[in-house]
Amino acid sequence: MCCALNFDLNISRKVLYKAAREAIPAEIRIYKKKLLPLYSYAEQLVFLDETSKDGKHAFRLYAWSRRNTKIIVRLPFSRGKRLSVMAVLDVTGFRGWE
Repeated sequence: MCCALNFDLNISRKVLYKAAREAIPAEIRIYKKKLLPLYSYAEQLVFLDETSKDGKHAFRLYAWSRRNTKIIVRLPFSRGKRLSVMAVLDVTGFRGWE
């Protein structure tokens, strides 16, 4: 199927959107330096993270289009229902509450 799309129909697979955030080594060193005087043992550490998703977060990363042609994704203007999640992690694993 890929051969037919690539050669017969002149269509190629492209990345629609890619977002990556890489950690900066200098920031990691600064964070460790600040944490060192406060840290004694692993049981002290608790990590909390909150995230949310809405209708605009669920879309494909790849699509097919004619060669040398940009692929455009039409997203809904309204966000839809937002879902928020909060997670806590310590040495025993993830924690939750009701």
